Amino acid sequence: HKAIRRQRQMCIRDRFSNEEELINWYLEQLYQIELELEGKLNPNYRHYLEKKHTCLYIGLASFYGLTSYYSMD
Repeated sequence: HKAIRRQRQMCIRDRFSNEEELINWYLEQLYQIELELEGKLNPNYRHYLEKKHTCLYIGLASFYGLTSYYSMD
C-alpha cells in the first residue's frame, strides 16, 4: 500500500520538468477539489473527493518532507 503510493508520487514528479510546475499541478488539483466540495454532492462522491484531496495534500507535503503530519494507514 505504501509502496504503491510512493510509486504514484514518483510518477507524478517525473511528469514535470521543474519544481514550480510540480507544485502548481498539486495546488491546481487541490483547488479544483475544494471548489467541487463547496457544491451539493452525492455522499459517496464527496467521500471520494475528500480522500483524493488528502492524498494530494500528502503528496505535496511529502515534496517538502512534511509527511509526519498525515497518515493514510
